[in-house]
Amino acid sequence: MVGATPDGRKAGAPLSEGTGATHGCDTHGPTSLMASNAKSKTRGIANRQARLFNMKLSPTTVAGEEGTRRLMSLIRS
Repeated sequence: MVGATPDGRKAGAPLSEGTGATHGCDTHGPTSLMASNAKSKTRGIANRQARLFNMKLSPTTVAGEEGTRRLMSLIRS
């Protein structure tokens, strides 16, 4: 259990829905988010592959041909 935090999260509320950043705290882009998750402290744990990692992208980021190229690049990363 964690107490309330300055960002408005109430005491006892989950910090995050999985191993990704809490909503609004992923400020350095998706590649940085994936790299940070890959280096997390659970790296040596056998059940590491069962971790939940959700990443939400803005529809405008992946819209059109340029957005498709961005998404393909992110997946390759």
